[in-house]
Amino acid sequence: MSSICIHVLNVGQGDSIVLDFAPTKRKRIWGLVDCFSTKDKARTSPFEFVKKRKVASFICLTHPHEDHYKGMLEILEFFDKGRRKIKKFWHFGLDKDTLKCITSKHIRKKRPNELWQLNTFIFKKKHRPKIDFDYFSKNWYCILGSKRGKITIKALSLISEKIVEEFKRIRGKTNLKKNRLSVALVVMFGNKKIKRSILLGSDTDADSWNEILQKWKEYCNTEGINKKFDFIKVSHHGSKDGNIKELWNNFTKGNETVAVISTGCKGEMPHPDTIETILRSEVKLYSTNFWDFANIDPTRRSIKNFQERGCVTLNTLKRLIDYFEHLKQLKKKRRISSKEYKRLMHQLSCRPHYHGTCSTTFNEKGKFKVVTQSGKPPLSIC
Repeated sequence: MSSICIHVLNVGQGDSIVLDFAPTKRKRIWGLVDCFSTKDKARTSPFEFVKKRKVASFICLTHPHEDHYKGMLEILEFFDKGRRKIKKFWHFGLDKDTLKCITSKHIRKKRPNELWQLNTFIFKKKHRPKIDFDYFSKNWYCILGSKRGKITIKALSLISEKIVEEFKRIRGKTNLKKNRLSVALVVMFGNKKIKRSILLGSDTDADSWNEILQKWKEYCNTEGINKKFDFIKVSHHGSKDGNIKELWNNFTKGNETVAVISTGCKGEMPHPDTIETILRSEVKLYSTNFWDFANIDPTRRSIKNFQERGCVTLNTLKRLIDYFEHLKQLKKKRRISSKEYKRLMHQLSCRPHYHGTCSTTFNEKGKFKVVTQSGKPPLSIC
């Protein structure tokens, strides 16, 4: 029986997702979607994860943000040497001239950033056929594998000519909204009657989701498959862009769907409203960087105290502390019993958790197993 494992690596504020598909016991198809490397030893290095492999089935770069491409050049250069190779490399689809617009500020200052170096490497023809470069084009999809087992990868959001022209016009200015270039991917496997679907949301912005979900619905109607996802990588690190109520209410299977947020300690990510929307859909939610509230003294409200424990958003923290205070007041006024107070406090201390790298394995029958770095259970509503 074929199975697929989705490793959402604990890389901090970024994305590195390894897909490991096993159509048979002897054969494996694996690939990397985005890459973010950091010197923090507590994080999982994508390079360390993939360097034991000689052949990569595919590598994808969804859009040109540093937290999605940093370290990818090192991986490409690694596979370009010796007997190693990358069968397919896909990127978000800008040509060389448009990419020059994005990185022109760095080039003028004679400080070429890694994106420019990465794309210089991509457009060198001498690498072919060791690395087969291509981009996500209109109605793009790819089938990998054989009759015994195969996966289909489909791009749901693509760059329009209007966006390309806008990027060329503003040329390297700081107000470039690169998330508009994000490509949302769906990975499918299994037979036609029972098809398992995995959604990788990248950093897709809120404005693009209506079009993406409509496109997915049309594809499912044409192919006669279930529109609901088995696994969702929450878009844009759980920010407001990931708070798409239609997605969580109409395109999930409740507690049979797994969702993972890949995030670090930056700003309002994940956003409390996004977390609440996902949890209310009864989806099993994990995050690469939550904290274990039970090990934190709630009276110490300094930023440093919570960031040391892996805190991701002070807004969520404030809600938890306010809820603690609210329960104490209810107990003091004798509106709840001591037993109920202890029960609620215990539930609150169990949410949220630190998860680290999350690995989810699905088989054709839809059964799944989630293994987390910390061994903690998924988040739940208190």
